[in-house]
Amino acid sequence: ATATDTIWMHGKGLEISRAVYMPENGRNQDLAVAEVDVSGVLRLTAPHAIQPGRGVIAIDYTAPYGELQGAYKVKPEGRDYVMTQMEPLGARTTFPGFHEPSFKQPWRMTLVVPDGDVAVANAPEAETIDLEGPMKKVVFEKTEALPSYLIAFAVGPWEVVAGPDIPANGERREAVKLRGVAAAGQGGRMQYSLAHTPEIVTALEDYF
Repeated sequence: ATATDTIWMHGKGLEISRAVYMPENGRNQDLAVAEVDVSGVLRLTAPHAIQPGRGVIAIDYTAPYGELQGAYKVKPEGRDYVMTQMEPLGARTTFPGFHEPSFKQPWRMTLVVPDGDVAVANAPEAETIDLEGPMKKVVFEKTEALPSYLIAFAVGPWEVVAGPDIPANGERREAVKLRGVAAAGQGGRMQYSLAHTPEIVTALEDYF
């Protein structure tokens, strides 16, 4: 609503190489970025006041793997798996953002992964694009409005096991597709859980 030269965001332990504010109307401004609190608060400072209006913040950065939070990597049986645990404060170690429960917005995720790996996220896959070398780009549909700590993705030699649809129930007029994601060689152990999930979901919906 008013002009400012400072934008406050969250980001912890990120190596930020460039940040730019791109207004809908006006000239782009490079932002100076500093992590100013141990909890992971970022201060982005513009050389000139940012006027009220719409704009885009573009940030180039790298993030290290976390220790069982954020985006982290494990290596069972010598095979790499990457997965996420964003709650409660892991999202800010994975990407810069507004890491507050009230800041809900749709998200669109794209993962560039090895050809032999499976990539999943908490949105349906929209398309997979072959890239040069042994890599592919997996693009996911836009999510519903979510806070950052509910973002989830996983990459690795996963087994994806189809389960029965969760039938329409009450105000939910459409069936929900169900699948399980297991480590390599473990997909068969999910059959019991997948078979009984629809009845559990239906019972919970009826209860609440």
